[in-house]
Formats: sequence, structure tokens, C-alpha cells
Amino acid sequence: MDKHTELKIKIAELAAGKYVSNPRFTIKSLADELEISSKDIFELFPNRSSILRFYYESRLIVYRNQTQSIDNYGDFTLSEKLSNLFLSILDQFSENREFVLKTYPSSVCSSKTKGSFDKDLKEEIRTIFRSDTRISGTAGFLKQPLLYSAIVKHFDGFVLFWSNDKSSMNQQTMALIDKWTSFVQEFFYSKIADQAFDLGKFLIYASPLKKFINR
Repeated sequence: MDKHTELKIKIAELAAGKYVSNPRFTIKSLADELEISSKDIFELFPNRSSILRFYYESRLIVYRNQTQSIDNYGDFTLSEKLSNLFLSILDQFSENREFVLKTYPSSVCSSKTKGSFDKDLKEEIRTIFRSDTRISGTAGFLKQPLLYSAIVKHFDGFVLFWSNDKSSMNQQTMALIDKWTSFVQEFFYSKIADQAFDLGKFLIYASPLKKFINR
């Protein structure tokens, strides 16, 4: 991660913390705390709203930086990669929990104010599915934009569950994501659909029953 991006992330994280106690915090207050000039911040962000939106967008930058340090990440299963993605983001959210609780519905879920977080999350999910060679051929036909959009909506549901999770270390949220990702993997790795498709082709094109099917 370059220094330019690191500074943007520091500004966004500091802004998220300040927002909780004072939604009208000033750019100067951020600059003073970071020991830089207000001009330095305005060169990176046009206003406070863009800084707060970048907080969410930067979570995926941090996540990608983390995955680069995992030696065997490429060997992870579909379930492991999806779990790693969702839990990494929620773990980061935990560091600024009050900010997320106050702003996620309006900043991320609202079609009027959302930044690029949804789009970036969808792209990360697409990459995970597209790079997995263990997904069955028939299930692979489902690897479409609608699928990735649906999974993003599921993540919104995980955030809602997490926001109400009172269990120690958010164990209930972790269990939910584990069960959900395991189900998704079971579906996409299953060869049953492939076998059913092959059986159907045989019955239609090669089986002695063909003459009965074509009646």
C-alpha cells in the first residue's frame, strides 16, 4: 500500500471516530490531529462527506492488503474466501462500531448517498467466484452479475445481524457467516447438477428411451 493511500485511510478512520462525538467536525481538526495542513486533506478529499464515504471504500483496500500477506490464500476454498472477506470487513467495522451503526444504512444501503463500496464489494465477490476452478460446470452458469448483487445484499443482512449481536466476540455472527458460506460452497461445488444434466442429455440423445421421450 503506497503512502498516499495510507494517508487517505488514516484521515478516513480518524474522521469516522470524530463523527460519533461530533458529526460537524472540521477538516482543520483532522489536520491538527494528524499534524498536516488542511490543504493536504483538501488535495485528497473535496469535503467531509467524501472522507466518510471513503471510510467504507477503504475497508476493501485494507482487506486486499491483508490477503496479500496470506501465503496460501490461492488455495482457499470458496467458503474460506467468502468468510475471510466478510469477517475481515466486519472486524474492521468493529473498530469503529458506533460510526458504522450510525451511518451504514444511509451511507451504504441508500441508493441516494452510497459511494463505491457496494460496487467494489461486488467486484471482489465476482473475482472470488471467477477464480475458483472447483465450482461445478452447471452451477457455473449462475456466475452472473445478479448473483453477486444478491450476495452483497446478504452482506447487508450480516451487518444488520452483527449490529444486534450481543454474543462474546460476535460469535453468533461468525457462526452465521460460517454456515452461510458453507451452504454456498456445498451448492456450487456439488456435482449433482452436473450429473443430472448428463443424465438428461443421455436420455434425450442416446438412450433407447429416446423414442418414447420424443413422442
